[in-house]
Amino acid sequence: SMADAFALYDAEDRLVLCNPRYPEFLSRIADLLMPGARYEDLVREGVRRGLYPGVAPTEAEMWIAEQVSAHRTGIASEVQLADGRWLHAIAQPTADGGTVDVRRDITQRKLLEEAVEHTAMHDPLTNLPNRAMFYRELERALARAGREPCRIAVLLIDLDRFKDVNDTFGH
Repeated sequence: SMADAFALYDAEDRLVLCNPRYPEFLSRIADLLMPGARYEDLVREGVRRGLYPGVAPTEAEMWIAEQVSAHRTGIASEVQLADGRWLHAIAQPTADGGTVDVRRDITQRKLLEEAVEHTAMHDPLTNLPNRAMFYRELERALARAGREPCRIAVLLIDLDRFKDVNDTFGH
């Protein structure tokens, strides 16, 4: 009846057991979630099968190594799955050298964070990027120009009689 996905791995990172939610969350590799399966092999096959769409092929090996390291040391991570869901994953070491792996669906929280971010960076009337986004993007561009040679241009457009629009609808 646990809402989170739960799995127990032994000291050699081999799957001992998992609850029914674990294969539900990791559906593209559900057929591999058998006792004895190595954690690294599961992550690698998940990447190969497209379970983690945000992983670029050129960065796959580094991402797999990061996931295995996080699993062994208990560092929390958030990953987006191919079906759009977001999972929060954390592993806790056990006294015998194994690992308890718990994954929680945080999709609703991520959607709310995106909505708040969008609201903070866009005008509510026009849905166009606002001044806060302009300043953020300008800071990013300036930081990038400080790291590598490139040019930056800012175009300022002044609209005549736009005060009437601001007075009517607000800034």
